[in-house]
Amino acid sequence: RQLAAGLADVTYRMRFKLISLGGGSVSLLKLRTATGTSLVRLFLGTTGKLALRNDVTAVTATGPTTILPSRWYAAEVRVVVAGTASTVEVRLDGTRIAALSSTQSLGTTPVGRVQLGDDATGKTSDIAYDEVVVDAPPAGGTATVSGTAAPGETLTADHGTWFGTEPMSYAYRWQ
Repeated sequence: RQLAAGLADVTYRMRFKLISLGGGSVSLLKLRTATGTSLVRLFLGTTGKLALRNDVTAVTATGPTTILPSRWYAAEVRVVVAGTASTVEVRLDGTRIAALSSTQSLGTTPVGRVQLGDDATGKTSDIAYDEVVVDAPPAGGTATVSGTAAPGETLTADHGTWFGTEPMSYAYRWQ
């Protein structure tokens, strides 16, 4: 799907169920530039382990989790495109997968397309998808404080709107 505008910070979430892997690896999702250049892909390797490939640097990382057939999983990939300081964070069922989450080099072109599933020909895998969502942080999505910062006055905090895996928690610290 082509996005309305390029996003330097994007989270791609979905639920999936492996029905059959077939004989090879299969992509679950890809994040691409607006022109179609693949940045990163989350996929299942030939042994069923969850893996991530940085298509910019051609580096693949394999996680410790083997995806079992006939079970629903919740996957989330957050990408922040910032040149050599780009970050990728992968979560499975709400838990961060350290082996797949790191600072990487993704260039400076923002995400402009998202892809669900594999686009390679000759694949025989079967995967069901549900609740597919692509999010970006809201403009100015930071917390706000209003009121007068003086003894005896009231300050009010609003945590703003944030995207991520629920439940989320918020904390305030006054100095």
